[in-house]
Amino acid sequence: MFTTNGFETYYWDDRTGPQRKVSGLFSKDDLQKLVNRREERKALNEIPIDDKITDRYYQKEAIRAVCEQLEHGFRKNLLVMATGRGRSKTG
Repeated sequence: MFTTNGFETYYWDDRTGPQRKVSGLFSKDDLQKLVNRREERKALNEIPIDDKITDRYYQKEAIRAVCEQLEHGFRKNLLVMATGRGRSKTG
């Protein structure tokens, strides 16, 4: 759904989170891509975390916490970890 006040345009997908500001209306092809993504979307908690990428328990906890926030519609997350703790692999 698109909403506007005449100056700003917002897009809202009621399944993925709150409204967000966009630069304009999407094309028909862009809307079709969004529909396809919605139909093919997997729950993030069903996707396994590869031990080859990250094998530390706290990294996996951080990944799961971010995934949970994304499932609730939050688009921005911040990970704070000490130097040398695998922040790049986690993010």
